[in-house]
Amino acid sequence: MPNFRRAPWRTLNISGAVVRFKSPRQTAIVSNRFWPEKVDLYKEDYKEWHNGRGMSKDIFKNSWSFSSHLLWGKAYEGGCSIYMYIERRHPHNWSIQSMLSRNDCLTWILAGCQLTNKISPGRRKPGTLEGIKTVIFNDLPFYFFRSCEKQGWEDFYSTPISDDHLLTFYFMPSGGQGYLVNDANNVEAEAEKLIQSFMENLHITLSPETQKRLEEIEKGK
Repeated sequence: MPNFRRAPWRTLNISGAVVRFKSPRQTAIVSNRFWPEKVDLYKEDYKEWHNGRGMSKDIFKNSWSFSSHLLWGKAYEGGCSIYMYIERRHPHNWSIQSMLSRNDCLTWILAGCQLTNKISPGRRKPGTLEGIKTVIFNDLPFYFFRSCEKQGWEDFYSTPISDDHLLTFYFMPSGGQGYLVNDANNVEAEAEKLIQSFMENLHITLSPETQKRLEEIEKGK
């Protein structure tokens, strides 16, 4: 289990929005890359979606492994990866008015879930708003849902950072034999603890412009 208490803090500046989180050293044996500390929301380096709804780009990734200690060394039991990415509404897509509006943001997330369910029947995301929960971490609301499949599950936590942009934290745990659910080594419980620890150490400050816009929307202007 990664040690979040001793892990260094990492800070990302996303066009004025400050994302601060603890990032334990990567322990999974996978390729890594350099992730910048500044991200421009408006730089045209997004990957457009085939359906034309929007586009996205990855801004951070990390992976950790779970091991058991045996007499002859360590044995890999499973792991968990986090992908941090930004979704951007396509400029021609006016199905919603603003990600900062609770109803609009839920509509956006649900539409994406329903589309996934149509094209990937084996991967079940929520089909109704009841499957998307609002949770609070360090005074900031996140929209949370779990995607389930035969081998296990994946967790998604999303929060808007502008009228057009949604920041998502995507956690993908996996068992050593490819199965997470009913895993004899209790990897599922370890993954739950890791995700909770990451979210509890996550702090986001919106840009002054976005904070002002959010206040306007909440006042009904």
